[in-house]
Amino acid sequence: MPVWLYEVQPQTAALIMVIFIESIAMIGLVLARRFLLPRLHYHDGANDAVSGTVQAIGVFYGITVGLIAVGVWNTNSNASELVSREAVAIG
Repeated sequence: MPVWLYEVQPQTAALIMVIFIESIAMIGLVLARRFLLPRLHYHDGANDAVSGTVQAIGVFYGITVGLIAVGVWNTNSNASELVSREAVAIG
C-alpha cells in the first residue's frame, strides 16, 4: 500500500481508487475493441456454443450455492442444539 493513501480521508481514497481502476478498465476496453476484436474474426455462430456453456456453469453454480446454504443451515441447527443442551445442563 502506498503510504500517502493512509494520510488521505477514506472517502477521498475510495474515490481515487474507483476512478483509477475504472479508467484502467475503460482504457483496456477501448484498446481491446480497437486492436484485438478485428483480429479474432468473430461471427454470429459463436453465441450458440457460448450460450450452452454459460447455462451449464449457471446450473453448477446454483447447485453449489444450494448445497452451501444447506450446509450452513445444518451447522447452525447443530450449534443451536448444542447451546440449548449446555444451557439445560448448566441450569
